[in-house]
Amino acid sequence: MAIAESVYFTFNGVNSKRYGIINCSMESGLIEEQFYSERSLERKRVKGNEIPYLQDVVDEPLKLKVTFAFENPWDDENIRAVARWLRQPYFSEMSFSEEPNKIYFVMYTGNATLLHNSLKQGVVTLEFENISQYIYSPVYMSQQYDISTNTSAGTDIIYINEGDVDDTPDIEIVKVGNGDVSIVNYSDEGREFKVVGILNGETVLIDTENEEIESSIPNTYRYENVTTEYIKFPRGSNKIKIYGTCKIQFKSRFKYLK
Repeated sequence: MAIAESVYFTFNGVNSKRYGIINCSMESGLIEEQFYSERSLERKRVKGNEIPYLQDVVDEPLKLKVTFAFENPWDDENIRAVARWLRQPYFSEMSFSEEPNKIYFVMYTGNATLLHNSLKQGVVTLEFENISQYIYSPVYMSQQYDISTNTSAGTDIIYINEGDVDDTPDIEIVKVGNGDVSIVNYSDEGREFKVVGILNGETVLIDTENEEIESSIPNTYRYENVTTEYIKFPRGSNKIKIYGTCKIQFKSRFKYLK
């Protein structure tokens, strides 16, 4: 696994080399790491039915246990700097040197221990909680597709979701001429995402994960201009067709299960 195999890690934009610490393990033999996030089932019993009714499946955030060692004896200033660095009041990016393109967003939660030999040499173990059950890719930014001369037949585009679950990207649409823009995903049963009544030169930013939409025109709200469900892209290659004259670009972080 990448965490146990990595010598260095990066947290909140700073590499552990800066503080003279390396990632390590105190275990011997096989290394144990969490494979999936924990999952809980919400079930309700119904009178007369021996099998509880499944109401919901809840995936818990990933938890990381990180142990690092000081390469050299520390001093009070150094160890306090490390404590300040790792104890952030918000979720911060963390990645490991063996797989730098797999990113966690974590926050320290507790169970911090320092094991040392009284000579200012030793290891620190910390527990972090990830923001969700997923690991994330770096930001993927597609090219800006210029379909200003799009015809009524539409334009075909291939969108590749490299993650393990459905991708819900941010979409930027710069409208050319007044009208509608529609995205049909033939890799997802031909589902359509449509925004109507966009004005010439208007830029519309669509957050498909949170189902939010913003316009570049002041005091203009486009929530009612979305006439369909928000789009998603299943894992793998997605064949989509875009209708309407515009320039369009996709931005996302793919989600991994491990």
